[in-house]
Amino acid sequence: KERTRTCDQNAALHAMLTDIAKQKEWGGKKRSVEDWKALMVSAHRIAQKEAGEIVPGLEGEFVQLRKSTTAMGVKELGSLLDYLSAWCANNGVRLSAPAYMRDAA
Repeated sequence: KERTRTCDQNAALHAMLTDIAKQKEWGGKKRSVEDWKALMVSAHRIAQKEAGEIVPGLEGEFVQLRKSTTAMGVKELGSLLDYLSAWCANNGVRLSAPAYMRDAA
């Protein structure tokens, strides 16, 4: 079984998500780091040709079920970091984390 993400990968992920949350809006408003995490994990999953799943919630809302980043292996989280890096480059997000953190994969 592949080991789960590294501490460096986790730090890089949250640094990148923080930069995105500070610089970008989605749906016409600023979003939290956790909101951006959900958006990015979902987008990465679709980009990897994996199925997304939206189910009715307990109160009639819609909920997207997604894999937790804590359960991701080193390779999968590395792919997510690559996806975020490319998204940031294509969307004008300036990353504050040093390159060694972004390349933690």
